[in-house]
Amino acid sequence: MTNTLRAAVYLRQSKDAEDNRLGVDRQREDCLELCAKRGWSVVEYVDNDLSASVSMPGSRRKYKARPGFERLMADVRDGKVDAIVSWDADRLYRHPRELEDIIDMANQKQLALATIGGDFDLGTPTGRGTARMKGVFARMEMEQKSARQKRANKQLRESGRWNPAGSRPYAYDSKTGVPIEFEAKLLKKAATDVLNGKSLRGLCLEWNDSGILTSTGAQWTNLVLRRSLLNPVYAGLVVHEGEVVAQGKWEPLWSVKQHEGLKAFLSQRASRSKVAFIRQHMLSGVAKCGECGGRLYLVRPNPSRSAYSCRTRGSGHVARKAAPLEEHVTLEVLRYLSECDVATGLRESTPEVDTDALRAQRASLKAKKGELATLLRTGILDADDVTRESQIITKDIAAIDAQLDQATKAGPLAALMADADDTEGLPADDDQLLAYVSALADPEHLAQLQEQLAEQDHPLTAEQIVPHISLDNLNLIRRWLAASADIQGKVIDQLFDVTVQKSTPGVRTFDPALVSVVPKK
Repeated sequence: MTNTLRAAVYLRQSKDAEDNRLGVDRQREDCLELCAKRGWSVVEYVDNDLSASVSMPGSRRKYKARPGFERLMADVRDGKVDAIVSWDADRLYRHPRELEDIIDMANQKQLALATIGGDFDLGTPTGRGTARMKGVFARMEMEQKSARQKRANKQLRESGRWNPAGSRPYAYDSKTGVPIEFEAKLLKKAATDVLNGKSLRGLCLEWNDSGILTSTGAQWTNLVLRRSLLNPVYAGLVVHEGEVVAQGKWEPLWSVKQHEGLKAFLSQRASRSKVAFIRQHMLSGVAKCGECGGRLYLVRPNPSRSAYSCRTRGSGHVARKAAPLEEHVTLEVLRYLSECDVATGLRESTPEVDTDALRAQRASLKAKKGELATLLRTGILDADDVTRESQIITKDIAAIDAQLDQATKAGPLAALMADADDTEGLPADDDQLLAYVSALADPEHLAQLQEQLAEQDHPLTAEQIVPHISLDNLNLIRRWLAASADIQGKVIDQLFDVTVQKSTPGVRTFDPALVSVVPKK
């Protein structure tokens, strides 16, 4: 009795973007029909959406492993297979080394190779030669296809059309290249904040805490945010292998100058070992000890026991409960800002200057200045050239600094009031806001208003309490309450000297008279 030949049917399709497996199904029908006619038993080995190529000559790209093919070869080595059936030889191999492995095993195991177009007798020189020629032409076809694809990609890049590689660039629609409004606004603000000195870590913490994820649904890290800000796609640039090859036809989020500035600025920051300080508590490093003048910092950061304390050891130095101290200082700050109408003054006096572009230009100049030493050392420039270029760059930086000083003289406070007309996302008239605004109101006026509203059974609102406060200042209060502890601390440090005197021994109640909040001159 003749044993039934054990046939391994190998099915593969290189590209199946929709995973509908129609190509594999068509191959299966033809191969199973061939095996049925010959009376062979069948075991299937399938690789869908996988290339038979290992890598292209001169390319660093590595293709995926073919688990179906590898399992097939293992079964051949173990003597479990008598014949290999494939729709065509190029479905099975496209690399000469793979074919030679199959030929070696065919000689050892008396292996047959059958395709829909005909059989290959790998035990004869003619059969091996035919199989090899088939592999050579398959390889040539693959290289021609690769060359055509490279040419098409080059043409696509040079046309400036939207064609991002990899995962979706944050802030853009992956198919159309149209900016996604919320993400674009967020990323543009991040670029501005970074040029203003805010740390990547601080931004990542804020976004992650707010549930803002990357385009892949992951949390933000310093590295991911840094790569995003350095991505030339946001400046509308098409870059290939580090070179700008075209101006993109999509809407950029910022200018090329700002992109260059971000590159220079982030490169400088990456070379520093010092980690930027992010204030977690409003008065940390801001309030001073009345005894020695040292800075106060929060200790035991437990909501019920937190206190600001002087780090100088010994008796007589200040330690004060955090909550009442922060509330008192906040009240003094808000009263000052309201009485001085700082918000309106900022709006009227702030010049219309593109500070982002200035900071980007400054960072680029600093980077160029740093490169002069290398140009001197390598002999590209002599000492006189370096001195002359350094003087020009220094002069340009000084001019930019003067413009920035004028445009940002309000510092953190100006940043706090940026887009003052846009109150979206600010706290509503909650109890905290109501309490602070009530404290700023005239007591007599407040009493009259409360009496009137009680008769009408209407709730008290901040706008009703202080009608004489401008909307700008009311929004300033809202922004203050919505700001991070780091921003609040910077504003206080910019505008005030906060000094806390030691309290009388044994007295535990908070005494605002022992806290001086004096506007800086």
